[in-house]
Amino acid sequence: GGHVVAAASDYGQVVTNGMSYSGRAGENINGGLLVSVLIAVPLFLPKILTFTPAVQWTVWTVTIASFAGVCCIAALFFYDIFLKVKLFLWIWNWLDRHTNGFFGKMAHVIDLYRKAWKTFLKWTFISGFVLFPMYALSYWAILRAMTPVPENSFLGSLLASTIANVVSIVPLTPGGLGTRDAAFSAVCGGFGIPNAACTVTATIFSVVLILVSSVGVIFILLDK
Repeated sequence: GGHVVAAASDYGQVVTNGMSYSGRAGENINGGLLVSVLIAVPLFLPKILTFTPAVQWTVWTVTIASFAGVCCIAALFFYDIFLKVKLFLWIWNWLDRHTNGFFGKMAHVIDLYRKAWKTFLKWTFISGFVLFPMYALSYWAILRAMTPVPENSFLGSLLASTIANVVSIVPLTPGGLGTRDAAFSAVCGGFGIPNAACTVTATIFSVVLILVSSVGVIFILLDK
């Protein structure tokens, strides 16, 4: 899922560092992330019910939003059926005019996905079961280096990182900085892990993410 940006450099050319766009209204989706939330939350339901009301509210909001997102993605695969209704067609055309043709481009992408729906489903679930658990493993490795952790610390990292990455999709801050960290700290703390360790872990993860994504700056400076 998501929009893949090539990382490349060449003499006399513009360097791209592989970081995703700040805007979220792209043609592609982070469907695997939404799927991973819908899988993770039922598995951790007994533990989630012991969280504070504020943390539970965050988890349930993200879960409902993920379910709604998956439903919307599924519905978009049948957009042409909805467009047979005049009201939906009028709304679609109105939105397309006011988004510089975004909905028309999206329809083209959906048509491509429909022709390869098996590949689409395969990679959505692969990203949900492989990519995002690797994020959790990264958080957990940092967490273990920070402090002694309970036996269920990896499970805490798995749920916390999944919720945090969904929160980061909401464009409240550049790249989800701050919002992702706050969500991770809140959920991770519910597993009995010290809040200070959770906060530092989330901050280190964000710093490493920024540093890795900013490697292209070195090439720009060297080119000068």
